[in-house]
Amino acid sequence: EEKLRNDLPVDDLCLSSRAGENGNHELCVIVVPQDAGALAVIQETLPSLIPSSFGQIHVITVQSIPRTPTSKVRRAELKAILQKA
Repeated sequence: EEKLRNDLPVDDLCLSSRAGENGNHELCVIVVPQDAGALAVIQETLPSLIPSSFGQIHVITVQSIPRTPTSKVRRAELKAILQKA
């Protein structure tokens, strides 16, 4: 996550997974883009930063990533966001 956060035009980022249609887990990159043009750069750059063995990468944009006061991701809230996406 730290490498992606440093290499992509994002204000915040985290990785998670969700169950795909075939029951396998799919990688999700949840991002808070720096600006409107950042999403295209993120989608273009991600394949060079994440090995192809992870399969299809889903980029999900959000206004903010739910975090605790100590900056840990609130995974339960994040999973709810992923289910809606």
